[in-house]
Amino acid sequence: MPVIKRLAIVAAVLTLLCAAAVRAEGPGGAYLSDYDEALRIIDEYDPFISIIRNAVPDYNLLCAEYRERVRERCRSAGDLQNRLAELFARLGNPGHLSMIDAEGFREYMYVAEQGIYGKDAPEYRLLHDEKTRAAYAAIAPAALDEADWTNRYAPYVNWDPDRGLLYIRLPSFRPEIMARDRDVLTDALRAHPDAKHIAFDICGNGGGSDYYWADLLVAPFGETVSYEKTV
Repeated sequence: MPVIKRLAIVAAVLTLLCAAAVRAEGPGGAYLSDYDEALRIIDEYDPFISIIRNAVPDYNLLCAEYRERVRERCRSAGDLQNRLAELFARLGNPGHLSMIDAEGFREYMYVAEQGIYGKDAPEYRLLHDEKTRAAYAAIAPAALDEADWTNRYAPYVNWDPDRGLLYIRLPSFRPEIMARDRDVLTDALRAHPDAKHIAFDICGNGGGSDYYWADLLVAPFGETVSYEKTV
């Protein structure tokens, strides 16, 4: 699913975290309105909500169960995020319904800074909203420097001369490693110009940015990716 198609859910996530972040930590009851607002947004904007309700007969019971968990255990925006993430997992994460954690927020910010969205676009404004950034800053993991990304999710390349097969395993589509992987793929193709077949192995790939595979795996072979945007 293209990144852009998840923005309605991202908006819900960021909205509720913004509301939670500006409130002092206190009893879990202080976060019930944020929890209720998150579910209201999903009911109103998630195009799969009717399918989800039909597929999960206990939908309302699960929502009520996690509302009580929020009341009993929630003490911060991070706690609220975790409770909602658990609820969506119990539902089976239908239609990519999931929480955008601090690391995921950094990925969206990285994509935004590459100029994917215009600065007047609602996506860009939402990501750069002061309350949004403050909420994620409060729960953000330690930042990884450039050396960390260079060593993480390294592609594996193998050449089978008998079959003319160039095998490339890609363990992640994270946007932070696109520049490095572009160099790896370019070097591999230049080293084996007589390759008859190229196999991209994405078993175990945790995903990341759609722009990764569209730009690195599709565009170089003369293909294009098209989609429609609905806001």
